[in-house]
Amino acid sequence: MLTYNANMLSVEQAVYTSSERGLTKGYQLVSKSAGIDGTMSQELCRWAPTRLPNESAEDWTLSCFRVSNECVAIARTTHGGPEYSGRGGTQVVTLILVLRDVQLEGYGFNVVSVARNSLAMGCLRLPLNLEFDQLPLASLPKRSIVDNVDRASDAITSDEYEEALDKIVSMVEAGRRVAVIGCVKAIVTADRLIGRMSSTARHRFSFTTGLEPSTRRPFQAHFFREVDLRTRHLLQSQDIFCVNMPL
Repeated sequence: MLTYNANMLSVEQAVYTSSERGLTKGYQLVSKSAGIDGTMSQELCRWAPTRLPNESAEDWTLSCFRVSNECVAIARTTHGGPEYSGRGGTQVVTLILVLRDVQLEGYGFNVVSVARNSLAMGCLRLPLNLEFDQLPLASLPKRSIVDNVDRASDAITSDEYEEALDKIVSMVEAGRRVAVIGCVKAIVTADRLIGRMSSTARHRFSFTTGLEPSTRRPFQAHFFREVDLRTRHLLQSQDIFCVNMPL
């Protein structure tokens, strides 16, 4: 029998990866919960990547983007198992939670806080049973239960750093797209930026902590530890302004 917990949220989820399931082969939504309709599925496929910046099994990216006027997707992209084709590569797996705006209120519309709580609850992680096309709803606390230890351990208080954060927030709130370069811990920087934004800016903010710039995925903010010349050219071609964070 199903039970109801007044302190928890029921959240839609989906998984995008390479598969030979059914009549389709290649990258697709292999599993999703019942509330993700066809239009939302198309948006999730448009934003989800088919590769990561490097082959390290330790590296993963966090992304956030709107899939409708009322819903936001929070996606963690990581390496999975071997490619089904047997060509020697590994799957790139994107695990996705979709929250309604009303569900984000308890987190102050801070998607990084949602991601931290999700990971603590075991969501956005592998392994995940993908045997069936339909996933159950994910369960998250209505409000944050995870202390943000990174803010204390990674606090940077130099005037130059604070000025750079203020500059980035101003640009994002003005509708500019930015690339934040020199982030040792991109999620910490994203969290600090969101904390400075107006509620309006938080509602529309989209970002990724490492995915390459793509015309299919027009993130407002990209966060990088470092970028090569090719990536700088890609950023420039999409009119994305680069901000180098002070060390």
